[in-house]
Amino acid sequence: MVYRNNEWLYGYREDDPLGGHDPNSSSKAAAELAIASWRASLCGSQPHQSPHLLIASAWAGNVIGGGDWAADRIVPDAMRALERGEPIGVRNPAATRPWQRVLEPLDGYLLLAERLSADPSLASAFNFGPQLEAHRSVRELVVEALLHRPGSWVDQSDPGAPHEASLLNLVIDKVTAA
Repeated sequence: MVYRNNEWLYGYREDDPLGGHDPNSSSKAAAELAIASWRASLCGSQPHQSPHLLIASAWAGNVIGGGDWAADRIVPDAMRALERGEPIGVRNPAATRPWQRVLEPLDGYLLLAERLSADPSLASAFNFGPQLEAHRSVRELVVEALLHRPGSWVDQSDPGAPHEASLLNLVIDKVTAA
């Protein structure tokens, strides 16, 4: 997540404060700050800026599918556990995420690039994900997977584990209006 997570019930918007409690989140926030500075210093109508250089950034919710077999990713970990006949280990069952298939944000990125070339006002940050009402908990995701493959899951919550956000909700109003 690129935004400073305050565990808000409502979703984060593109103008919410950036940050993170972990290296992954803070590195995304640092990238967004760098992109914003490039956009401010290189793009525009000033003599040292290029009116033809347009920069937009796109942040997707939790992406699943399409060859993602990395460790510590809920869907690949679940499939490996089920293949071994073991229960799916779940670190944070109540954690809510904006799950989406990998092709959905990719389609959006391409459409944003196409529209950006025709509308320079789109040179800004955008969230990509499902509508808020479609966000689901990790528990719901695992239960859905178990409707399609036999198996079980086990809660492996560890209060001593490193911080992991419980609520990661994105608002996508800006991209749906673009």
